[in-house]
Order: sequence, then C-alpha cells, then structure tokens
Amino acid sequence: MIVEKGIVESSHQGIARVRIIRTSACNECGVKGACHVFGGKEILIEVANTLGAKSGERIELALEGSLVKISFLLYLLPTIGFILGAYLGVHWASSLGVNPVGPSAGLGFLLLGAAFLLIRRISKKSETRRSPPPRMLRILPPSEPLSD
Repeated sequence: MIVEKGIVESSHQGIARVRIIRTSACNECGVKGACHVFGGKEILIEVANTLGAKSGERIELALEGSLVKISFLLYLLPTIGFILGAYLGVHWASSLGVNPVGPSAGLGFLLLGAAFLLIRRISKKSETRRSPPPRMLRILPPSEPLSD
C-alpha cells in the first residue's frame, strides 16, 4: 500500500478531487487510471469522500499498488528464463558432445522469449481485474506537513 498526502480541491456528491505530488511509483501504479495529470508533478485524483473532507483540507490517501509484483514480472522472470535456458543448453550440449555456445544461447533466448510471452498473457488477464480504488485514511491537522 502506498500512502500519499494531498489537498482536497473540491468535493461533490461524495467524491473528492485531491491534488497530490506525483512520485516515481506513479508509473507502475495499478490505480493510475483514476488520476488526471496536470503537467509537472501534480496529480488530481478522485476518491470517495468517506471522511467528509472539505475543500482546502489536507488528507492522507491509501493507494493499493502492486509495484513488487510488476517489478518481479518485468525484471526477474525474464532474467531467470534466460539463465535457466543457458544452463539447460550447456548441459544438453555436453550430453550430445557438441560446443555448448550455440545451444546455451539458443535455449537462453528461447526461454527469455517465453518469459515475455508469459508476462504478456498475465498482463492481459490483469487488465480485466481492477485494483482497489484509492481511499481516504484521515484528515490531517493543519500543522502536519504534506511532504515526509
């Protein structure tokens, strides 16, 4: 869970529009579809106003993201596929008595490609599932700073 602080810009019919500062985690966030980027580093996000926050109040938000899962899929899975393929290629070539360079590179790239196809398939399945929407945690006292 990612916790952000922001200022309520407006509140209407149970929905609050909150201005927060964009971070590097935003690009990988599962709820980025609820955000509206206004250039620079500011984002306007819509959230259910469960706390009855008013315009100008500062609040704390919870954003459910899957940054670790995405990082694993994009970086670790292809690396594991390539290394495993190279390892299997070396052993396969040695059992056949041939030079291991070709089979290890070939199987390495084959399993690397298979890993990317698996990521694509998982990505398409996860597009149909939505991440939980952002939610308000608390209204901040005026003395508490917005940045950590």
